[in-house]
Amino acid sequence: MPSNEIIIFAHYTSLYGANLSLLTFLKNTSISSTSFMVILPNKGEMSLELEKLNIKYIYHWYPLNVNSSEYNFYIRFKSAIKKITYIFQLYKLIKNIKPRLIYSNSSVLYYGFFISKLLRIPHIWHLREFGTLDYQLTPDFGFNFQKKLLSINTFNIAISQSIAQHYNLKNKNSETVYNGVVKEDELTKKFEFSNFKTDLNYGVVGVIVPYKNQLEIIKAFHLLLESKDKSFKNCKLYLIGEGSGEYYETILQYINSQRLGENIILTGHIKETKKIYALFDILINGSIYEGFGRVTVEAMSYGKIPIGYNHSGNAELIENEVTGLLFNDFNALYFILLKISSDRKYLKELQIKMRNSFKKEFTIEHYCKSLDNIFSKYITTN
Repeated sequence: MPSNEIIIFAHYTSLYGANLSLLTFLKNTSISSTSFMVILPNKGEMSLELEKLNIKYIYHWYPLNVNSSEYNFYIRFKSAIKKITYIFQLYKLIKNIKPRLIYSNSSVLYYGFFISKLLRIPHIWHLREFGTLDYQLTPDFGFNFQKKLLSINTFNIAISQSIAQHYNLKNKNSETVYNGVVKEDELTKKFEFSNFKTDLNYGVVGVIVPYKNQLEIIKAFHLLLESKDKSFKNCKLYLIGEGSGEYYETILQYINSQRLGENIILTGHIKETKKIYALFDILINGSIYEGFGRVTVEAMSYGKIPIGYNHSGNAELIENEVTGLLFNDFNALYFILLKISSDRKYLKELQIKMRNSFKKEFTIEHYCKSLDNIFSKYITTN
């Protein structure tokens, strides 16, 4: 097996936020593509994208280093003990590659940390999730144990200040780097100003799960449809993302029982970003614990005004009434929908301010340069 400088651990193989951000880096980094090898837990869309970039990858199954917070301590501890064997399996695999650096693309993987210690090489840990607060997942051996690992890790990257604060990261071995979603020279091309003359369409983008609060958004939108102003009756709400299970069924039942099928459209997963943002004028992000909010910044780059819950990542990305709108509860969301549906002049003014205030920190150039600087420091000094 050929020698590679940087081993990358991915925690899944679908093309969602973490992997999209990883691919953005691999496409635009100044580091040679031959320096990377990605380890994937199973087959999936990610491998096809890596092949396009001529990035080497291998499959080796490993479970996530987290468990459902609903499980009791004994069950979680027993599961965590069993996963120790995967550390040694992966160590035997990776030591033959002789890497100079290991990079873990998610907070839900510990393997890279322990293998780096065994190999005595640096480890970069990219933290993208709250864990318990968003996915209801508890780290193996507990949250305090994970924070201890982070405190002695070589270097940690947080995707927002909220994530950095959640893990009590220290400046000496950590940095906040926002995900890059658009190139500077493409921003002008992508951004489309709207006259907002037709019925407004709203969009919610992401997997349909409880912590994203799609049902609460639907109820606020339902109130808009039932308001005295009948001109809103043709507005549409698009739910763009995969869904299954009890929560998804509850949403379907609500839509059917309230006869909202003509106004609320569930599209399933749409792969092409441009097609997603062509569907609507306004993005709604209802996640209370949003680590970053990739879709929020993507929406801005396409000229779509974001509305977000006033907490964590949303509160960092959206400057209220400048780059979007923030709400503190879902009753307040209804009044925001009512206001913007009635005042199109306000929307036009807000869109202009949003375009003029788009932060360079959200550009691909800034994102990749920041990661390059971090990676290069540990490659050259190792």
